[in-house]
Amino acid sequence: MVKTTKKHFRMFKCECEKWIAIFGLKGWEVVYFHEDDTEDEGRGWASYKVTGRVCSMGLARTWKGICPTKHGVQFVAFHEVCELLLARLMTEAKYRFTSEEVVDEAAHEIIRVLEKVLWEREYNGEI
Repeated sequence: MVKTTKKHFRMFKCECEKWIAIFGLKGWEVVYFHEDDTEDEGRGWASYKVTGRVCSMGLARTWKGICPTKHGVQFVAFHEVCELLLARLMTEAKYRFTSEEVVDEAAHEIIRVLEKVLWEREYNGEI
């Protein structure tokens, strides 16, 4: 097992904030933690409440089987922000009595973000 450092954690927070801005997820309150997830042995985690638009994101202190690198920490940050991007869709899909229309609306919410953020940048030659 390998430990992540305070430097890794600062990098994680910076990278998360970068992707939050890129995806336009400014309507969320995000709090960052540098601790292991008690439910999982992953390298990072995201936990959210859609109704309050609050999210906790964490970089695991302990990584099993891999040494934390700059690229690895950046990838974990990107992954956790993608979890936040999909938060509403995942929440709707988990409700027992959700409708196809509600899940479709949540999916299109994500598609519109990607259109406005990534496609427009690609179209304008910014990516």
